[in-house]
Amino acid sequence: MQKLTKMDKNHNKDRFKGKKQKKNALVSSKTAGEYTHPAKRMKKDAYRAKMQASTELDNLVKASEFIGHKNDENGRHGKMAANGWDYYKTIFRLGDRYFEGKVNIAKGTDVDVLYDITDIKEREIAKSPSGQSKENPISISNLY
Repeated sequence: MQKLTKMDKNHNKDRFKGKKQKKNALVSSKTAGEYTHPAKRMKKDAYRAKMQASTELDNLVKASEFIGHKNDENGRHGKMAANGWDYYKTIFRLGDRYFEGKVNIAKGTDVDVLYDITDIKEREIAKSPSGQSKENPISISNLY
């Protein structure tokens, strides 16, 4: 497994930092930090998929589906999530493998921030009798 280099991480940070996505979420340095260095340990396959998907954050957010809202526990994230969290389901394809994850958007007092994509796991895609996918995941080139 190849490691994500510092140059790769900086490219992703530069590409998205300060840009608003369709769901009006800003990608900030907080996003880049949490995205590349998650607080919870991840399985290697999930982490690799997450890093490969990082170049397509804008498309993953655009194609995601709202699944719920939750208040920030004990104000733990301060102003950044003062109005809670919105969660979206996203599905993406890397080569012939499909993954699902949860987009976490912090609802701040001034701006909403794309915080992370969590709960990434490989999944099967439902297919029609003709073999075509019934879902439309984001397809990401195998960069690594």
